[in-house]
Amino acid sequence: MPKRQSPDPISLFDLSVTTDASRRVLSVLKRGWLSTGPIAREFEIAIGKQLKVANCVAVSSATSGLQLALMASDVAGKEVITTSLTMVATVEAILLAGGKPRFADIDPTTLTIDPLSVARLCNKQTAAIVSVDLAGNPVDYSRLRKITRDAKVRFISDAAHSFAAKVGASSVAVLCDFSVFSFYATKNLTCAEGGMVVSKSKSASDQIRLMSRHGMTTNADDRRRNRRWKYDVPYFGIKANLSDVHAAIGLGMLTRFDADQNHRRLCAERYARNLSSLSEWIRLPQERPGTTHGWHLFIVQLQTNRLTVSRDAVIDKMAKCGIECGLHYRPIYELSWYKKHMAIDRKALPNTIAAEQRIMSLPLHPRLTMKDIDRVFETLADIVKRHRR
Repeated sequence: MPKRQSPDPISLFDLSVTTDASRRVLSVLKRGWLSTGPIAREFEIAIGKQLKVANCVAVSSATSGLQLALMASDVAGKEVITTSLTMVATVEAILLAGGKPRFADIDPTTLTIDPLSVARLCNKQTAAIVSVDLAGNPVDYSRLRKITRDAKVRFISDAAHSFAAKVGASSVAVLCDFSVFSFYATKNLTCAEGGMVVSKSKSASDQIRLMSRHGMTTNADDRRRNRRWKYDVPYFGIKANLSDVHAAIGLGMLTRFDADQNHRRLCAERYARNLSSLSEWIRLPQERPGTTHGWHLFIVQLQTNRLTVSRDAVIDKMAKCGIECGLHYRPIYELSWYKKHMAIDRKALPNTIAAEQRIMSLPLHPRLTMKDIDRVFETLADIVKRHRR
């Protein structure tokens, strides 16, 4: 009897690029200028049109973009409130800007930062709040805006996951002082590496632009084209500019973005319909009323008190069936360096602690088929039903 073949593996992310992205990169390579130049500026304009905003600055990563926004907000030596359920980059950026992270708890349903917890932490030492749109799910921007206005502190959005997210008809980019998007390899829109800082203030964006290139008033391409060598450094800066090569990838991927995003939402809807039958054991992601989820990730919460296996064991069992699942994220207080160097009060984070052993990310990307979604569901359902209490 012939050996039965295993089904093709289902990956957590899709890393393919468009033909247009390849063509644009080749064009840049032939042009003779690879670093920040006209293509990076073209990418900024294209992103501005996509988000319906005016002030966009392309940077080398969302991490560097957050650091620049925090530096421009003068947080050095002051407290910055954020969530511990985030990629470590959020907290790295605060530390690199000289800020002192303080951690608010999360909303147990949306997994995003809890405004009530933020309000309790605000004091005279607070310089900024950095919210995180985890998985692409917008935070409660309205309540956080009121808190930051009353406290007279900067509101910065780590919008790394929420390029496609909206509150009402507006992009999240217009709802705070700075929004920072990621175009990392796994994101809904990618440059391979890259990010964008968006501000409602032109002067703030101009400052970020200079700071992203060591604070210099001109870059090498400006000086080459204008045949003028003079420059000044009005701001302390860092190296954080986006190259034309990376911008070309982003422009090429933007041509497929709307179609890809629509498919992500269809996948999320299919997951929700399928998984609703497992509500006793699995809690689904929830969109806050009046918002549009960006669907970078599809994070579920296993009701582990009703199962005889842990979250980690479920992820391992899915992997053995050829389905890659993930974890977004291990809370900051669980990471070795932060345990050693920061005193984080876990007792003040009960919702984060409750969520940390239950969350898992299911595959979500534009190359998934509905058959793939059904297979993920059927495999997860089989594991859950075999291990229910």
